Amino acid sequence: MLLSAFEIRKNSRVYIIGGGGKTTLMYALARSLKKQNSSVITTTSTKIFKPEEDDTDAVMVDLDITAIARKIGLIEKKPFLVTVAQGVTADARKLIGFEANELDSLHDSHLADYLLVEADGSAGRSIKGHADYEPVVSKLAELVIVVIGIDCLGKPVNDQYVHRPEIFSELTGTEPESPVTVENVATILFHKQGYLKSVGRNSRIAVCLSKVKTDENRKAAGELAVAIRRADVDSRLEQIVTGDLKCSPERIDNL
Repeated sequence: MLLSAFEIRKNSRVYIIGGGGKTTLMYALARSLKKQNSSVITTTSTKIFKPEEDDTDAVMVDLDITAIARKIGLIEKKPFLVTVAQGVTADARKLIGFEANELDSLHDSHLADYLLVEADGSAGRSIKGHADYEPVVSKLAELVIVVIGIDCLGKPVNDQYVHRPEIFSELTGTEPESPVTVENVATILFHKQGYLKSVGRNSRIAVCLSKVKTDENRKAAGELAVAIRRADVDSRLEQIVTGDLKCSPERIDNL
């Protein structure tokens, strides 16, 4: 369901940005691809929590991306699913990723069928305002998936519910503590300083509306999808996908 919903093509660099389930989506996609007899590299261009045992076959850490490539090249059992990083944070909880150009070189080595990259930080929030340096996306990415948690709707624009609420307010023209609306989300998605500012013009783009668990959630997701389509004046989006990735990944719908 996941793979067909996003139309992931072989030999793709898939970058995942936004908030509300990026890591969950990345590993769900990776496991699905491996089940289809494909080898997958998962990583980050920022930082991610260390994967759980079921998320990956192995974690490889090395400052040198070429050393990582050599280690992957020695893997005999295929298909494989490995997670790579250049380091570990001081508290040992997160992996530190590589620069986008380094990941391009890893992709071009053709050691795996897919490269999946988490390319954004959201501090656990479902919606965010982006700092100048993010998201960290390769201009050569074949597919960029924007994740937005549907539970952000109606929540106040503050640090409890919105990552960098001051940037979110500035870009959407909203007051602090005002409720997040579908129009706000659509605005920041396409704002020149918003979600897609680092995405190459040749990259395919899909939106994933996550945390859709109830009929009420599905109704809200439908309303948000309408607002997003209306705001997409340059027709940049290929798919809007909705579902509950964590609890019911088999229930994925295209809107």
